[in-house]
Amino acid sequence: MISRNFIFFSQTLDMNFGPWHCDFASAQLANHKARNKMPIKLHEAIKRTNCKILCYGGSGTGKTTLIGTLPAGRVLVLAAEDGLLALQDLERDDIEVESIADWKQLSSVVTAIRSGSFRWSDGQPFVDKSGQIPWLVVDSVTEVSERLNQQLKADDAVNGFGAYNGTHDRTLQMLQVVRDLPCDVLFICKEKVDEEKIKVNKEVIKTNSFSPLFPYAALSAAVPYLFDFVLRLTVEDEVIAGKKVATRLLQTGRTSAAVAKSRSSALSLYEPADLAALVAKVYQ
Repeated sequence: MISRNFIFFSQTLDMNFGPWHCDFASAQLANHKARNKMPIKLHEAIKRTNCKILCYGGSGTGKTTLIGTLPAGRVLVLAAEDGLLALQDLERDDIEVESIADWKQLSSVVTAIRSGSFRWSDGQPFVDKSGQIPWLVVDSVTEVSERLNQQLKADDAVNGFGAYNGTHDRTLQMLQVVRDLPCDVLFICKEKVDEEKIKVNKEVIKTNSFSPLFPYAALSAAVPYLFDFVLRLTVEDEVIAGKKVATRLLQTGRTSAAVAKSRSSALSLYEPADLAALVAKVYQ
């Protein structure tokens, strides 16, 4: 793992991510028109699609450790979290880490990738001539959104609705822009736990429901619609040879208790917490 400070060419930063969204919308419309003019083999189209994943989980489930299971190849981790010690123990030299303290730093990195000015530590461009698709990881998008919300609240201390609208709109725009970069993308997210009480035969039963955590409930509900894969990282106890063993699993489909989804029929409801194996299974 390599941790360093990146050097960028001079860029005009846009904290709203607005123009990027318009650019990508126009490009997507043009691509849609082009696709309608030519036959597409479904199997080939699936193979050529970059992987865009949102993964969430509770504290201690190993979300950061999960980054180490990504397929071999260049991985750029944009780290808003402090707990990246798990990455230092990985025997991988293809992971580079950049700390992002605020919204501006995230915008700077994304701008550099989009403009082609980004360089890895060895001087190579983000997508080199070999055509190998790199991975971009944001850990965690919850922290980035929360910091933006705090900033907007400080700037708009009188009217709390300004912070709500700004956080909601800018977070969704940021997710769309980063998701549509020319690479595979993994967003790490904290877990939101809602306690529900159900009355059954005069007895009150408490149950929990789980979803990605963002500053506002409406934002938590909207984000999963942006992704083909929303995975919940969970730890389940299994009895193996008479001993209880904790097993880390990725939930790939929605249940009554948890938000999750996969648009690939190749995945089981629960898969081992190994992203390289999961991606290989989807695109085999």
